[in-house]
Amino acid sequence: MPLIVISAFIWQNQDNFGAFLGLWWLAQSMVNVAPYINDARAGQLMLLGGVIGRDMPGVHDWHNILSDLSLLRYDHRIAAGFDFIGQLLMWMSFVWGGYILYLERREIGRDVKKH
Repeated sequence: MPLIVISAFIWQNQDNFGAFLGLWWLAQSMVNVAPYINDARAGQLMLLGGVIGRDMPGVHDWHNILSDLSLLRYDHRIAAGFDFIGQLLMWMSFVWGGYILYLERREIGRDVKKH
């Protein structure tokens, strides 16, 4: 969903600030999902249904996804990658948003001087 928001803001609305918010949303989502990816084999975290993954086989989405892709043994590495990329994107979004605000403030300053 965040990728759709980013795309819509950039290509349909030409709104980079809205796209920055979409990028932040994507980054935040990646950081938040990393612990669940990390838990794919252990199944110790409480899941949305109020159960622990190891107590009810087949309900841990990330266990199922990584098993189907034959990547379950890499759950910790994948989780670390998601967390790292999410944090990197979050910092990039802050820099991008700050730059957009800087440019807008500079433009407003020019408009005030003209009048």
